[in-house]
Amino acid sequence: MREGKYTSVRFYPNILIRNAGEKIEKDYKLEIKIPADLYEENSFLTNHFSHHEGRYSVFSFKGRDLIFGGETKKMLEFTIKINSDNLNSFLDDNLDLKLYYSGGVHEQRFRFSELFTYQGYVLKKRDFVIEA
Repeated sequence: MREGKYTSVRFYPNILIRNAGEKIEKDYKLEIKIPADLYEENSFLTNHFSHHEGRYSVFSFKGRDLIFGGETKKMLEFTIKINSDNLNSFLDDNLDLKLYYSGGVHEQRFRFSELFTYQGYVLKKRDFVIEA
């Protein structure tokens, strides 16, 4: 912090998946799409890079373990660092998740600024030191 404002904030999201059905899932894959400027290079995500879609990076994670009906598993954990250089991406963009499984495809979209709060507070531009 500097002068009561954040210079940077790190988040460590965990992505969990749940088998809402009754049959065992053995072949599944999760894709996540995030603005390229939000993830840290050389992080866990880097090893799972799939492709670019505009200014977004897409990462792919193939399931390794069986998931039984009603079971929840941690699929991945990664780091995002917010600072004045990528603050607009954090405030305006989304985290897109796409799960491929035997029953089809399930997609979800979350706005970063609403999903990742600091002690329950939704961060705003005025909360950060803006470097010129």
